[in-house]
Amino acid sequence: MNYLKRHPKTGVYIFRRAIPVELRPFFGRGREWTESLKTKKLEEAKGLVLAVAARVEGLFQQAREQAEAKRAQAEANVSVTVPMIVGLVRTWKEHELSERAQAVMADPLARAAFDAEVQLFNNTLDGVDVQEDPKAFWANADRRDRFLDDKVREITVRAGLLVTPSHPAWMVLYHKVQDAWREILTSEGRWRNLEFASLPSTEPQPYPQFGAGVPSRPANHGKALPRLSEALEHWAAGGGVRGVKKPAKATVQEARAALKRFIELHGDLPIDAITRAHGREFRNAIARVPRRLPTALASLPLSELLSRDLSDQPSRSAKTLNKSLTLLGAVLSRAERDGYFDGLHWRNPFEVAFAIEGMEDDGYEPFTEAELNKLLASPVFAAGVRPTRGRGCTAKWAPLVALFHGARRGEVLQLFVRDVARDAETGIWTFQFNRDADKSIKTASSIRHTPLHPQIVDLGFLDFVEQRRRAVGDGGSLWPGFEDRGKLDSRMNKWGEWFGAYLSEHVVDAPTKAFHSFRATFKRFGHASHVPEPVLDRLVGHVISGVGAQYGKRKNDVGGRDSGIPLPRLAEEIAKIRFKGVLFDQIR
Repeated sequence: MNYLKRHPKTGVYIFRRAIPVELRPFFGRGREWTESLKTKKLEEAKGLVLAVAARVEGLFQQAREQAEAKRAQAEANVSVTVPMIVGLVRTWKEHELSERAQAVMADPLARAAFDAEVQLFNNTLDGVDVQEDPKAFWANADRRDRFLDDKVREITVRAGLLVTPSHPAWMVLYHKVQDAWREILTSEGRWRNLEFASLPSTEPQPYPQFGAGVPSRPANHGKALPRLSEALEHWAAGGGVRGVKKPAKATVQEARAALKRFIELHGDLPIDAITRAHGREFRNAIARVPRRLPTALASLPLSELLSRDLSDQPSRSAKTLNKSLTLLGAVLSRAERDGYFDGLHWRNPFEVAFAIEGMEDDGYEPFTEAELNKLLASPVFAAGVRPTRGRGCTAKWAPLVALFHGARRGEVLQLFVRDVARDAETGIWTFQFNRDADKSIKTASSIRHTPLHPQIVDLGFLDFVEQRRRAVGDGGSLWPGFEDRGKLDSRMNKWGEWFGAYLSEHVVDAPTKAFHSFRATFKRFGHASHVPEPVLDRLVGHVISGVGAQYGKRKNDVGGRDSGIPLPRLAEEIAKIRFKGVLFDQIR
């Protein structure tokens, strides 16, 4: 019988075999045993499928024997010996110690993730006093059982041994694994304290095979396991389900950049093969990559970058590093929701983020009055300089739009000429931040009509808009240099790089000060001008929670709903925002 199938989308060959009905209780609820052969080459797949078929048949045979035997418990007890149990746990412990030692070698002083693991271990396995808190006691007991049961199941399946919780050997394995787990964390604790005498000096032995062999992970109810790159594309497409929210284009780009670095370090691993050690090593590796790479180094793979001395380059922030981990973690979280980790004791391997101090966690800070005056006294604003990389007048007007309206860089640079228009009902000039023509907006609440601030009108912004209308028409880009929508994302990134460098040279060089600081600046001056918080939230497109926030919204002319606050009221409130002490008369 041919068990070899080709995945219709990825082209990867898979082993697929129906699980006999009477044996399904031993292997979960799935009807098929499906396992990726991790190759697109037919001849290679033909060789691999034979070994997998023999391995699966070995497990099926064990299940048949247990199902048919009248005294399955007694017979199974004879087949599982003490040396087998001891050897299995010893081999598993060697692999865990080797994996953790490798992570320690990558960064001996990185204790945050380990300390969190120890705390989890204590909470999970040590328990509490049943008399003091019975509810907590039994909750801890349940977590302990689930954790250790999953470990026992993983260890035995790796060795081709079908042992169920009703088997007498199960409880022996349970306690042996618990003891080994404590020893593993104790050893890692010594290494984290720079006591390296007990580091493993040899490679761990392969797992013993008592049957015909088994998959490295339990069958996942008929689902072929994708590689990380495949899982990322599935996540980026919203899972291919109509109506499911898809991540923004910029978010997908950032995730692909993180994936590229992960693959350079570990390869394109199947998602079930990625461990927390991989996550920690990836985190520690990208932490050594500078925030801004010189052009000559930007295209180098991660392994080569790590071999160079880059200590003189500006380091990346913990928040930026954590974002890469969060994005890859989101990819695997989607895979988890799709059932790929069913039946496994799975924890997201990218949950190894750095702990961030309070000030670092605040993100971008608003510009001060002095910094805004330095910006407005700089060549672009005070002397009429129009840098090529700043895309001409974009260099002047895009920052001012963000300052006066609290808009994000992407929202500003995606604008068409038609997005600056008079409201048909009230005659008020507005920006229309929307998703038409494939524009990317972060959240649904960010789709909004925002009245123009009177001060930007006084500075001549509408004259600039009219010039662009005559040059490119209503359907053209509001900004010179952004007319080619096919290159919009790369142009926005390049422009962002230019503005960051300009800001560092002429105003302030700090990781917490960037274009996004205009958004925080708008809110800070809004607070100082006594504009109500709900109004500010609607002006900048922040998410407003609560059922009450949904009332009063009216359909608009683009098929959505407005903010719930009438446009004249928004215009009245935005006009109240005064940038006290900021010298706008410098602008030319």
